[in-house]
Amino acid sequence: MAQSSGNNRINSKESSTDFLIKIMFRKNVNWQGEVHWLNTGKKRNFRSSLELLMLIQEAMEMGEVPQAEYEIRTWEHDQAAVGEGLEEEKYLALFKESD
Repeated sequence: MAQSSGNNRINSKESSTDFLIKIMFRKNVNWQGEVHWLNTGKKRNFRSSLELLMLIQEAMEMGEVPQAEYEIRTWEHDQAAVGEGLEEEKYLALFKESD
């Protein structure tokens, strides 16, 4: 994955799903705002960060975004197994690339 100059978007040859998130309020220790699914033009208001994540998850399932090729962390798996096969520096670099 290469990073484009001038912004923090990650380019991929595979399809992607893009969102514009506008946080309008921060009440009850949570976010309220609007999420705009740029690929479709759909907009939805959200009342919490959990609802925002659920909207994004639903869009990812509806879209043609490829499934991850890595293991997602769960409470049932040992922390060491998450980075299995990767040296710690390479594993941490994956997160720095997306910043």
